[in-house]
Amino acid sequence: MNEFNVFKYHKALGYFYYKEQYIDMMEYPEVHPHKNGFLVRDEKWNLQLETLLGKFPHGFPLKVYEPTMRKIFQFMEKEKEAGVLCIGFISPEFNEVWKYELNRMQALQAVYTYADSLKIPVWNFSDSSYKVCFNRELFYNSQHLNKAGSTIFSKDLSDSVLRYQGFLK
Repeated sequence: MNEFNVFKYHKALGYFYYKEQYIDMMEYPEVHPHKNGFLVRDEKWNLQLETLLGKFPHGFPLKVYEPTMRKIFQFMEKEKEAGVLCIGFISPEFNEVWKYELNRMQALQAVYTYADSLKIPVWNFSDSSYKVCFNRELFYNSQHLNKAGSTIFSKDLSDSVLRYQGFLK
């Protein structure tokens, strides 16, 4: 399957609320198109989560930066008008960080509400129904999959798109 016949990849689509080192999230985001996605990092767990939680043992709020969300969805609207199937997705996240994201459900709801208003589906691969989120061996920190995790997620995402389009049963 040629992925670009089905959808175009944009860095921010997988990160609706950019998690730039978890601090001042979305304060100064940059939205740049990527032509080849991300380089796969074959790394083991790097203790960034533990460092973060040492600084914020009682948790931290996620900040949804409205201008960036608007840019993401404007990009998707333009692509949709050009005939591209647009699906927002929320990338896998290691489950141990969820309890520290104090307003996780409100942040996700803001994304869903915005997407619903534009009739753009959003798939959440960062919830309790996605088993990858519970396997620390597939991440190199709480927000980023390593090579093994990226391989699994890429297949799951492409299978989901194909099912959505009715190509797989």
